[in-house]
Parts: sequence; C-alpha cells; structure tokens
Amino acid sequence: MLIFYPRYLPGTGKSPVELYLYELAKRWVNEGNRVTIFCSNLKKGTSFSEQDGIQILRRGSSFSVYIWAALHYLTQFKGKYDVIIDCEHRFPFFTPLYADLPVIYFAHPFVHELGRLNRLLKFIETTLIPRVYRHAGVVTLSTAHKKVLTKKLRLLRSIKTIFPGTVRNKQVTKKSKHPLIVYNGNLAHELAFECLVKTFRKVLIQRPRATLTILDPNKKLAQELKKELPVQSVTFASQLSDEQKTRLLGRAWVAVNTSPIAESGSTVLEANSCGTPVVCADTPGVSELVRNGLSGFVVPVGDDYAFARAINRILSHTYIRERMENLAIAWAEKFSWETTAHQFLKFIKSFTRPRVRPRRTSTSLAR
Repeated sequence: MLIFYPRYLPGTGKSPVELYLYELAKRWVNEGNRVTIFCSNLKKGTSFSEQDGIQILRRGSSFSVYIWAALHYLTQFKGKYDVIIDCEHRFPFFTPLYADLPVIYFAHPFVHELGRLNRLLKFIETTLIPRVYRHAGVVTLSTAHKKVLTKKLRLLRSIKTIFPGTVRNKQVTKKSKHPLIVYNGNLAHELAFECLVKTFRKVLIQRPRATLTILDPNKKLAQELKKELPVQSVTFASQLSDEQKTRLLGRAWVAVNTSPIAESGSTVLEANSCGTPVVCADTPGVSELVRNGLSGFVVPVGDDYAFARAINRILSHTYIRERMENLAIAWAEKFSWETTAHQFLKFIKSFTRPRVRPRRTSTSLAR
C-alpha cells in the first residue's frame, strides 16, 4: 500500500487524522502487508524512517510535496504497489492522473481558510475532484461528510464511512479531587477559543475550584489563555506519552471540544474509553460519536451558555456524572482500531486485485 499524505508525519500520529492513518497502517503491517507513507518534510526531519514496520518517506514542503509525489511514483514507486491511498489536506494529490493503480480517495471535510485561494479550492472541490476521482473508492470519517461528497461532488463510486477506533483502557484512573476539565480538540479557530474562554468563566462562577487543562496547545494560544483566564485555574499539557495522556483523561470529570470545524471523532472515543464524558459542538465527525445525554452532550456551535450548562450539569450531579462515565466506557468499547483497520482493508480489497508480478526465470536471468 502506498499512502500519500501532504503534511509532515513525525512517526506516530499527532493530529486525529494522522493518528487514524498510523494506527491503521501499523495493523496492516502486522497482517503482512507492506505500507509506505509519502509525506512532506516541512520540518526538515529525516528523509526516511521506519516506525513499527511502516516506511515513511519525506520530501518537499506542504505545496511541493504534490510534485515530489508524482515524480517519485513515476520514477521509483511504479510497479511496486497494489493500491494508492490518496489523502487530502485542502486538496488531494490527484493520483489518478498519473498512476495506473486503483486509488482510494481518503476525504476529509473541506475547510477554506486561504484567503484569495478560496476560489481556487472551490473550483478544485466542485469541478476537478468529481472528474478526477470518478472511478476511485472514497473513504470518509463521518456520515455528514459522506452526504456532502455524494450530493455536492457527484462522485460515482461508492463512498464508505469508516469511523475511527480507540485503544481499550484496561486501568481505571481515580478522578481528581476537584473538578478537572480537559480540552481535547482543535483550538486554533477563533470561535473555538472565544467560546472556551466564555464557557470556563461561567463554569468558575458555580465551581470556583474547577481547573482547565489544555492538551497540546501552541505557545501563542497558551499566552493568550493566560491573559484571558485566571492563571491558577489553567494548565497546559504538551508532548504527553500515551500513558500520561490516558491518565490525564481518566482523572478529568469532563472533556470539552468547542471547535466549529469538522474533525475526526477519535478525541471523543479517546476520552470515553477513559470513563470521561464529552461536551462538544454539533459538528460533523465529533458529534456523531457522542450519544447525546448518555456518553456526553452535544451543544450548538459557539453557544457558550449551552456549553456551561452542560458542563455544570455533569460537574454538579454525582449520579449523572457516574452514570455517564459508565455509559461512556461501554460506548467506546464498541470501537477499536482493529475493527477500523479491518473495515478499511476490506473496502480496499473490493476495489483491488493483487498485482501479479512475473517470476524471474533462468532465461530472464541469463538475459
């Protein structure tokens, strides 16, 4: 399998989509498949590495990686793989234009934030993609995005929704003494930042001992949050190991995601598997994996009053919180990376046939 991914991939997945690709690729390798990920080298790391049997090749910037991908396929990859997984970030690699292999188009929700380039992106998504990928298999992470792809992009082949998985948490972590809220999501969007600040201010009125921990914030956001919220009430957790992150989510009373951008729902399952209910905005991907009122609450995008009410309801009522904690664990157990990897691989096989490579005979060796 040859995976084209436009962003820099350090080795193990960091963002939800990167985690999705890495967890699946790792399991495909364990089943005896060869997996190569071709990505950008924006951070100028090592050009080649191998992680858990996955070969990772890095070339070019976030824009030139598309050119490098075509050149490498034509000069090095051609004839060595059975299928291409073409991942988009703003726009895909358009591999059907130069590759003679079956293509799986791994589509994410479109987000246009490039100013003058927005018109170009609109043209790409509404005109080029439907034509180029009309014979490709399509995989997406949410049923809402599947509907967009079906109606708006007029893709002819079947579109498969394959939800992310999670790692089953075997150890139960004791909850913190005072209310701990963990933000586990994308905070870069201005609306997400403003909503979180207003929400937590309202929470502090009723629960002054509550604390907020932000997972993996960038330095700029961390500085801005320190200005907007009481310093003693906000902490930041960066570059945690999987074990440390699991322990933090397990100690939390509630996990929050105010992002208005469609994301993978892996952050929801991650928190639920640790016995932590989730309060999130009603966006595709994330909200689809919340059992509203059972494993968490789904509230309108940008509604800080609704966020605060939902959070305070969990923090203030022990019966509701403990019930949701148990239901969250039971819900997360329905999802696993093994199941997700199997579903994706089954979909790939429905579009591909193993490439039959000629055996080298003694006659061919003599030549």
